[in-house]
Amino acid sequence: MKLVQDQLTEERNTKASLETRAIGVITSSGALVTLIFALAALVTKPDDFDLPVPVRLILGVVLAAFAAAAVLALITARPGAYHEVTLESLSAAASDKAMGASALEGEPEIARGLVQIISKSREENARKARFLRAAVTFEAVAALMLTVGVSVVLFVG
Repeated sequence: MKLVQDQLTEERNTKASLETRAIGVITSSGALVTLIFALAALVTKPDDFDLPVPVRLILGVVLAAFAAAAVLALITARPGAYHEVTLESLSAAASDKAMGASALEGEPEIARGLVQIISKSREENARKARFLRAAVTFEAVAALMLTVGVSVVLFVG
């Protein structure tokens, strides 16, 4: 029974960790997009400056990738359909009959219920992890493309 309870705790910790990391992606994507706009405003301020077409395209890809990262991270962080013990099950477990039963009778039934919860939690955590991996990938692509775009502006002009 301890193993089952430990696994349930682990799945709940994984859920919290995935959602926390997703919020980090949202925050960093937002901050980097803000920096892009600040850079664009600074660089294009002189009247005679014309942002090269390749840089415009690169910055367009960067903005799209950061937006995709933020959207995927929001999907990761949104509340999911986690399976939990129903109130009916809890009421049944608290009935006089159940409370009078021996641990040998009750623990297997409780363990089966917890295993179902763990199974659904693993499915939902795996889904969240896929979205988070995609969000981080888009953010990495955006950061790399941003570096290329800024390099072209700084070194090519």
